[in-house]
Amino acid sequence: MPLKRTPPKSPRNVKGNQSTMATIATVEAQGTTTTKTNLTQESSDATAKAKSKSKSVLLHREFGDSLDQGSEALASQRSKRKFEGDDHSDMRSFMADMRIYFSNFTKNQDEKLLNLQESISDIKTQNAEIFKSIEFISNKYDQLSERLRKLEEERGENYNYISAIEERLDFFEKKGRSTYVEIRNIPKIPNETKESLTSLIEKIGSKVGVPVDHRDIKDIYRINSKSIENKPIIMELNTVAIKNNFIVFSKKFNKLQGSEHLNTQHLQLAGPPKKIYISDFLTPKLRRLFYLAREFAKENDFNYCWSSNGNIFLRKRDGSSHIRINTEMDLKKLQNIR
Repeated sequence: MPLKRTPPKSPRNVKGNQSTMATIATVEAQGTTTTKTNLTQESSDATAKAKSKSKSVLLHREFGDSLDQGSEALASQRSKRKFEGDDHSDMRSFMADMRIYFSNFTKNQDEKLLNLQESISDIKTQNAEIFKSIEFISNKYDQLSERLRKLEEERGENYNYISAIEERLDFFEKKGRSTYVEIRNIPKIPNETKESLTSLIEKIGSKVGVPVDHRDIKDIYRINSKSIENKPIIMELNTVAIKNNFIVFSKKFNKLQGSEHLNTQHLQLAGPPKKIYISDFLTPKLRRLFYLAREFAKENDFNYCWSSNGNIFLRKRDGSSHIRINTEMDLKKLQNIR
């Protein structure tokens, strides 16, 4: 392959180029010198400017510091004045608020005090009314107490009076029954009459050793009781002596016979034997007292309790003295002594 070769430059052109290159070099040298000069000048100017600027900065700093110090002093003075003014303003505002607060507080307290005074006044009025009521009640109480005292006195007097009447009535009733005999536990026989009852009494009299004639019997009958079949027989005799003999001989018979107590077989009555009891015909008051005396004797180890001529007696042991019981109080006293 053939090589492409550039034809050589002509010598004229080389010289021209050399001249041109020299010119360019001269110009470049001048430019370089100028540039160096300019750079040196610029460097000097920059250094001067830097120094000037540095001085300016120093002056500015010093002046700025002094300005700042003055400004701070002025600001501090102004702030101090401002704070002092604010303190006075806050104090005035605080005092105004306190005046309002105390004014409202005083007003509220006055209202409360007024309400309290009204309440106290109402309470005083109520207390006065209560005192009046208490005084009225106290007077009534005194009156009632006095009346109650008088009633108690009257009650005591009436009780004593009634007790006296009861004792007197019981005395007359007992006296009226002085010739009466009560016979218990005899069964009722069919078609029973006074004659049949009188016949039973005659049999009893002959058995115990004290004959009783039908003429000695003033009246005879049965009385009502809880027991329907064995209602008590009440016999009225002509004299107290006949009555006492009839009772005394009956007790002697029972004592002598021992276990062979007077019973229905002695009267030849049908049925199993039943004990027959003969005693005084006591009044209701004495009957109750006799019952209490018998219960007292059982509870307090008394061997004997009996009635005679409308009187009730207790005896502790054989040979000891007898104790007459007139009222229930006698039993209570005897209980306390024991």
